[in-house]
Amino acid sequence: MAHERRMQAHEERMAAIEEQIARQRADFEREMQAMRQEFQEQMQAMRREVEQRLQELRQEFQEQMQAMRQEFQEQMQAMRQEFQEQMQAMRQEFEQRYHDLRAEMKQMREEFTARFERIEEDIRQIREEEIKQLREGDIKQLRDDVGQLKGIVLELQWGHRARSYFGRLLRKVRVYAPGEICDEIEEEAEIPEPQRSQLLGLDYIVRGLRRSDGREVYLAVEVSWGVGVTDVIRARDRAQILREQGLPAYPVAVGNYITPEAQSLAEAEGVVLMTDSQIQGAERLERD
Repeated sequence: MAHERRMQAHEERMAAIEEQIARQRADFEREMQAMRQEFQEQMQAMRREVEQRLQELRQEFQEQMQAMRQEFQEQMQAMRQEFQEQMQAMRQEFEQRYHDLRAEMKQMREEFTARFERIEEDIRQIREEEIKQLREGDIKQLRDDVGQLKGIVLELQWGHRARSYFGRLLRKVRVYAPGEICDEIEEEAEIPEPQRSQLLGLDYIVRGLRRSDGREVYLAVEVSWGVGVTDVIRARDRAQILREQGLPAYPVAVGNYITPEAQSLAEAEGVVLMTDSQIQGAERLERD
């Protein structure tokens, strides 16, 4: 009997436990259902919030893009207007410079023509008034004087047309009187004698950009009606003086004709020779 009572009590306890478990399971399922419902509601709310935020972001992005597009168009219009104004100003400046250059060239031609006519008149008067009375020594003096006049004419011609002549060797040509270069050099250091006097004896100093590499160079130019050995030596020595002062200088001798002796010496000494129609030794400007 005791055993049966214990078994019955055990079964009752088990039944109570099972009933309690069933109640807990039911409570758990209700809680889970409630949590699912709450989670779904939260997810729905979050989805709506995200969609609303995305819509707001799309709207904001579209507005920003529209503003940027409008700003870009305005900037492009302003740049286009500025470019047109600059082009118009450049066109007007170019036309003005062109007219000024033509006027300057016309004036230079007139001055050169007038000087040449005066020289021709001087030569004509000399021939008419004195040629019959000249002795042999006087004829030599006359030849020297005429040669000097020819040299002056040639020097004037090359001075007025320097950009045209030396433009065959350099770009952005500028012609200096020797005294100008001496003044520029002596801003840094004094040029000793007799080198300074030799530089002042140059006919021209030409500055420009070498066509092969754009490097700035200087030409020590000697002009003579006929280029002889002396002219080649002078150009060589005076270019050397400029190099000693730190300038990349090259010797150039200019004339209407060149003696064979001068040509040979120029080839040996690296002197460029120029006439109105041709250049000899232009490659010598490439030697650094």
